[in-house]
Amino acid sequence: MLLLANTLTYFTLKGMHEWTGLYLIERHHVSVAQSMELMLWNEVGGIAGSFCCGILADLWAGSALGARSKSLVCALSAIMCALTLCMLAPTTVPATSDSWLGVLASLDSAETEVSGWWLRTGLFLAGMAINGPKTLLPLAVLELFPAHLSGSLSGLMGLLAQCGASCAGAGIGYMLTGGGGWQGFVAVLQLSSGLTAACTLLSLWPHGLSLLGHGKEKAA
Repeated sequence: MLLLANTLTYFTLKGMHEWTGLYLIERHHVSVAQSMELMLWNEVGGIAGSFCCGILADLWAGSALGARSKSLVCALSAIMCALTLCMLAPTTVPATSDSWLGVLASLDSAETEVSGWWLRTGLFLAGMAINGPKTLLPLAVLELFPAHLSGSLSGLMGLLAQCGASCAGAGIGYMLTGGGGWQGFVAVLQLSSGLTAACTLLSLWPHGLSLLGHGKEKAA
């Protein structure tokens, strides 16, 4: 399950990096220069997310979960990514739109500075969230297997990650050219983030319950 979660993480990450710039240009009507500036916040968020998630996993490693703390941090980060991606929805979608993204129509699209900082915040948080699983999932997988298999596992994770990244490029491109348009772009990224969280939690669930139960017995 962790290998699948790692694949989905790279799908989300690659989809975000390859298509969000064009999404901002076509859906938010920003210039190319503005789009590049906005995407910089996504990269800065990624740097902060990798660092913060690593620290959080180390802090939680002393709990009953132990090494499984990495998986828990990855799941929470993926959930956060799915939620913060809502902030990338266009502010100009009318409230009567069929798109569920119309919930953001209450934002005043005339206030370009507010909208701009709203996008910057969303991109920063999304980048921060998705880079947590990217950093920690490979470590979580390696810790579950003997050390002499680390090379093979790293190669397998690299292969699956590349497959996920390739699917993001081709899959989202097919969706756009096949008539799906940009309406489903954010939803696809949210779905892949949600599946990442689900796969990570499934890998954690039985072990987490047993470890937590063992910790409670010791405390008693």
